[in-house]
Amino acid sequence: MCHLLLGGLATGVVVATNFRTRVRVDKREVITLTLLVAFCLVGLEATPELKEFSIIQGGVGIVASLLLPGYLLLLIAKITPQRKGQLAMYAVAVSTAFLLLLGAMTYVVGSVVDVERPLEAMPWVLGLSLVLLSAGAYTRSAGSSLSRRSFSVSFRPLFSAVLLVLLPLASVAATSAINAGESTLPMLLQIVLLCGVVVLLLIGAIPPNLRPFAVWSVSIAVLWQMTFISPHIWGWDIHFEYFTAQEIFQGEDWTPASAGPTNSLLSVTFLAAVYASVTGLELVWVYKLVYPLIASLLPVAIYYLALAEFDDEWVATLSPFALIFYYGYFKIMPDKQIISQVFLALVLVTIFDNSVRGTRKKVLAATFGTMLIFSHYGTSLLFIGVLAATIVVVAVAKRLDVVDGATPTVLSPLFIAFLAVEWIIWYLFSAAGENFDRIASVLGALLTQNLGSSGRSGIGYATKTFESPTWMVYKFLVAALVGLICIGVLWMLYSAVTRRDNRTHFEYTVFSALLVSFLVSSVLLTYNVGFDRTLLLVLVALPPFAVVGLRTLLSLGPKVSDRISTEPSSKAVASVFTIFLVALFFFSSGAAFAVAGEDVPAYSINLEKDAGWPVYERSEVAATRWLDENARPESRVVVYNQWSALKSRDALLVREVISSDQIVYALPNTDYLGSGQYVYISDKPMVQDVDDRVERVYINPEETRFYRRHVVGESKIYSSGDAQIYRSD
Repeated sequence: MCHLLLGGLATGVVVATNFRTRVRVDKREVITLTLLVAFCLVGLEATPELKEFSIIQGGVGIVASLLLPGYLLLLIAKITPQRKGQLAMYAVAVSTAFLLLLGAMTYVVGSVVDVERPLEAMPWVLGLSLVLLSAGAYTRSAGSSLSRRSFSVSFRPLFSAVLLVLLPLASVAATSAINAGESTLPMLLQIVLLCGVVVLLLIGAIPPNLRPFAVWSVSIAVLWQMTFISPHIWGWDIHFEYFTAQEIFQGEDWTPASAGPTNSLLSVTFLAAVYASVTGLELVWVYKLVYPLIASLLPVAIYYLALAEFDDEWVATLSPFALIFYYGYFKIMPDKQIISQVFLALVLVTIFDNSVRGTRKKVLAATFGTMLIFSHYGTSLLFIGVLAATIVVVAVAKRLDVVDGATPTVLSPLFIAFLAVEWIIWYLFSAAGENFDRIASVLGALLTQNLGSSGRSGIGYATKTFESPTWMVYKFLVAALVGLICIGVLWMLYSAVTRRDNRTHFEYTVFSALLVSFLVSSVLLTYNVGFDRTLLLVLVALPPFAVVGLRTLLSLGPKVSDRISTEPSSKAVASVFTIFLVALFFFSSGAAFAVAGEDVPAYSINLEKDAGWPVYERSEVAATRWLDENARPESRVVVYNQWSALKSRDALLVREVISSDQIVYALPNTDYLGSGQYVYISDKPMVQDVDDRVERVYINPEETRFYRRHVVGESKIYSSGDAQIYRSD
């Protein structure tokens, strides 16, 4: 009997392994599915009883807003890259741009006709738009020889795809265990599993055609294992963005020209309100669920950029993980920085990849460039400046015959000028010009800044002393990543000058070299952001050079030692780089510290919620919402904060519902407090030293002079257990 069972099992495995079928997909069938989604979207909105099924409405809304509009527009424009992953990436990106435009039109029209909450009509407007787009796509696809696509499905790819789909869900399950106060073991196992995906890619267990999907799966899994921690949003700038998005969603008197830096950043404020209207999700969950989906496109874009420029599957497959496994990618919830980098990478892919040509390429690049400008003032300006400098350097190099003058160019000065003019106009007139003034002040400060090191410069990080060997290894791994990138860029420049490499665009190499120069300068200059964020910014284009840099180092073996007679193979380089990536993530995720029994880094809230990053409990959020609903209009709210800007834990949470000009900073040792104010105090109001990146200790409010002089004896008007609100009359 056992032999029969074993024989049957073996036969089943053989049959399953060799199972193969062909699936034919007609674009018109996808269009029909789109009409069904549009019908469901409108039906859920029209039937209040069905809106109780928030999961269904959220799922339908996400598909209807995040994927289908862009796909239909690409069909209409006949932009259909052969790589399915690239098509999906473009579809999501174009959908965000379309939804922003559609939402803006709806908001303007609703405001003109005096609708109280203009964006409430978005499900109807989007549903109608999907119907019209479907009609246009059907007309354009009718009779096309490309109207049907077929692809084979066999057991191994299907099994791999299922595992990759489950990977992000495993991250959600692991965060649920942390939120419930249970063991960190599920999260540690998830971190090991994420590292294991890179190993599976190396050994070929995941088929080559699923490599971009594997990159996306690990990317979203890494983001969700952080963003799903706590029931509320957490981070820094995202609290300011939430305030603006909430104003827009509620139909307040808002325009992009209103004062306030976040009013310029439409892709993370206005678009968030539009997503909340379409999906029925609370804004908190728009930021925790939808925006990570958009941010997860960044590593995928790096994959296709590397594939276009290096024509090497291993470089393309492994380089995105240099970004994914760097802590800057996941240390805060995705907001303006990461979203802007998504569109920056998409502009690069559009420019340097030849799958889209002519006018379509220009329109696509202009669309992504505009979304970049709407996402971040600093990132977009830097990108425009580096692109302009690239054109100048390439022109000079050709003129001096440093490179072949007949080499074709892909960067257009007209495109750079378009972006520059758009940037100037937008930031001059939006947000009352505050972001334009901010950039001007930063540029002015650079002219007079002392080149000595500071705590957030590269030198500051490099010279920071750590007693723990774990921290030393972690610091070495990050330094090694930077070193490999620099070596790779230098080698590609040398190859271009000596005419050894004709595959990589010289403009891309120069662009990357300029980014490396910017990174090296941040060793001394902070640019008001710090070296860690500068490194995150340049990793939008530089990860492929890390693999090239390692290959260059390993190639030195035959030159310096007689014992090594052969050049390293691509698989050997990939193997070494995989080991490096696994080590990098094991440390950057905080797992190495947890296993060693040490305090995890302050951002590793996925392993220890109280590690130091500002994470909030439901009771604290409830206290601020009570304050928003019950405080007297224009009243001021006092919070602990001893810095010139809003940085304290309490201040960030209160800022979600109270404007900056109504928040009063209270120093722990302050003696003066005006009358007629509310005082908000949580059990962990602020850390003792905001610049301490290793250990964060919160003050005890009851031990401060401010508490003894101005809180004791005052009327406590609200208490949620973790937070209290007092009225100071």
